[in-house]
Amino acid sequence: MKINKKTTMGIWLGILPALLIYTVFAILPILQSFYYSLMKWNGISEMTFVGLDNFVELLKDPDFWNSVKNNILVVLASVFGQVPIALLIAILLNRKLKGSRLFRTIGFLPVVLSTVVISITWNLVYNSKYGLINEFLRSIGLDFLTQNWLGDPDLALYSVLVVIVWQFVGLYLIIFLAALQNIPNEVLESAKIDGASEWVTTWKITIPMIWDTILVAIVLCISGSLKTFDLILQKMFEEDLVTIIEKLGLDHEETNDWLIERALEYIRQFYREPIKASEVANVVNISANYFSTIFRQKTGKTFNEYVNLLRVNEARKLLSETSLRVGVIANNVGFHEYKYFVEVFKKFTGMTPTEYRNLYNRELGG
Repeated sequence: MKINKKTTMGIWLGILPALLIYTVFAILPILQSFYYSLMKWNGISEMTFVGLDNFVELLKDPDFWNSVKNNILVVLASVFGQVPIALLIAILLNRKLKGSRLFRTIGFLPVVLSTVVISITWNLVYNSKYGLINEFLRSIGLDFLTQNWLGDPDLALYSVLVVIVWQFVGLYLIIFLAALQNIPNEVLESAKIDGASEWVTTWKITIPMIWDTILVAIVLCISGSLKTFDLILQKMFEEDLVTIIEKLGLDHEETNDWLIERALEYIRQFYREPIKASEVANVVNISANYFSTIFRQKTGKTFNEYVNLLRVNEARKLLSETSLRVGVIANNVGFHEYKYFVEVFKKFTGMTPTEYRNLYNRELGG
């Protein structure tokens, strides 16, 4: 049948909205990510084109290959954990046992739960101090089997894999149940009349008849496992939350000391970049006003004074150990206005950067 131009135009107009949405929210972000991968950029400074250097560095990074290994483990655990377990439960529930509808609902429940709820729940289960698993082991006298399930590098990944398998078994359970219920009863009854056992019926008739569904489930399982990021990231956030909660259990002063120590670590790492008190306050999860108050109490300086002192100390080092121009040094240590750099440097040292360098050179020569 020949399709005229009017029909073709109608087809394109019909798919255009979906195509535009897919392009804007899928294709363009992928292209933009690839563009960024060709740049050297820390999110603040100007971008510098480096070609494929980032990819070369990535392939040399042992952490990358470790993440590849972990992803393969997640895929294998998902395929060989979720699919067989879901298929086995589906076959059992398909026998119209008493309470099968209730078990079907319970089995699907983890799929509809949010990742946050799942992460918090399993963090409590795995908690090394008061978690359900360790408490159960202690209650039956197996204290020696208690573990730090999420804190031990040798156990953490496998502990997370259990959660991943548990979370999505219900999805494939419903898929397999739908496929099993579409198998004609006549086929199963004929096999039973011919004397086929349950085992033979399952392996020789049931599974072959839903094999296409099993293949689809495996593809979905692989695809989903490669995107298993939110649960692990949420667990990282929850571990930080548990740490914060434990710290908040200390007295007020100790808590503030801990928060300021975290803030100082961040400042020492990024003081050469444009940095604000509100940014650091977000890092330690407190309000900007409260952060400014306790920061001054603990350091004796305002946030800007402390950052400027770090920059000036770095500038003094560069002035005495290098021949870089003063303007270049100012920019390197985080001052992007030369006049302001000179003003701050003089405030802390009592002399301008040039005077400081000349004095250092005279003392060195003397």
